[in-house]
Amino acid sequence: MMEHNIIQKLTIDGIDITIRPLCNEDITLERDFIEKLSIQTKRLRFFGVINQFSEKLLKKLCNIDFEHRMAFIATITTTGALCVNLIPDTHCLR
Repeated sequence: MMEHNIIQKLTIDGIDITIRPLCNEDITLERDFIEKLSIQTKRLRFFGVINQFSEKLLKKLCNIDFEHRMAFIATITTTGALCVNLIPDTHCLR
């Protein structure tokens, strides 16, 4: 796999945010993010209702190849906490 440095740093409402590609080390953050989604959002995102996400699915979601699969994550730069819904409000999952 080719090495990619697609990282964007920005500040929103005084909070330093890092936007970068997902990686295998983000499985726990991805699981926490998905578990907090509403049933309707999960249905729209995954084209069906999924209540439990297997390690296999989480690994697949976090294993991007920069050619066929790509996904980004936004985190608070200083803490690494996941940020969602950056505009208009900033909500961070701690």
